[in-house]
Amino acid sequence: MGMARQVGDPGEARCLDLGIGGGLPGLVMATCWPETRWVFVDRRARSEALVSWGIGLLGIGARAAFRRGDAAELGRDPDLAGSFDLVVARSFGPPALTAECATGFLTLGGRLFVSEPEAGNSARWPAGALAGLGLSVRSTGAAPSYTELLKSAPHEPRFPRRTAAMQREPLY
Repeated sequence: MGMARQVGDPGEARCLDLGIGGGLPGLVMATCWPETRWVFVDRRARSEALVSWGIGLLGIGARAAFRRGDAAELGRDPDLAGSFDLVVARSFGPPALTAECATGFLTLGGRLFVSEPEAGNSARWPAGALAGLGLSVRSTGAAPSYTELLKSAPHEPRFPRRTAAMQREPLY
């Protein structure tokens, strides 16, 4: 609930939870914000089963769906690429991987909201590296810690790269 309060109700937004795992924070946010539409992304079948069960239990199936697959590949899918106003991530991966995967999903003006392990560590999100992704840090906060990034420009066409390339040669 704390992260939902920090993000603020986005209204009739299209939202995506990147690497949903066990359902947090996306399922909570979808419940808090009844006007939003959600896509939950994860590559694990276990996550798909758990989140699909949660969607049914919460009665949000008309405005929520699960897509199983690699986030970098799904970020290039014509049905998903560049179509989300808000992307949230909690424990998805290192900042460079999270930013690169998320940028493929975001609309211009969209926001990436990342739950952070510690507050105020600006070195985790260097402006120069984020520029090629079209992202810039908008705000940071604590209790719980987070970083909010804004999609202020189109990303370079080479992004997002395949996950193996991101892991082998991170942007930063």
